[in-house]
Amino acid sequence: DTATLLVKNPDFAATKVEIADDVLHCKGDMDQLRQVFLNLMMNAAQAMNGQGQIDVLAARDNGKCRIEIADRGPGVSPEVRDRLFQPFVTSKHRGSGLGLAIAKRVIEAHGGTIALAPRPEGGTIARIEMP
Repeated sequence: DTATLLVKNPDFAATKVEIADDVLHCKGDMDQLRQVFLNLMMNAAQAMNGQGQIDVLAARDNGKCRIEIADRGPGVSPEVRDRLFQPFVTSKHRGSGLGLAIAKRVIEAHGGTIALAPRPEGGTIARIEMP
């Protein structure tokens, strides 16, 4: 659903979104969560200049929903990555720097956590865990 919104955007038409077969049901405000996922996928697509593959994984671990959105872009330095959830901090040339701050607020309001980690093969993983 959210991935379809992304690839219909002409700026991201060359982006391929691979979603694992696992179906996962998490409780929460679907509109707010959809906005978080769309923002994370747009960030991933922008990191790859609108071309490349985004991998989305959804799984249940220890009773929690875990969602991972991984890009294959250049990655983000640890110094910048640790600050990206602060308002007005961005690693992009365009944008307000509010997307990840809002995403963090939404996920935490749902009792969850959100973090960025380096992807071993290159790129970045946005990892969300929710009850």
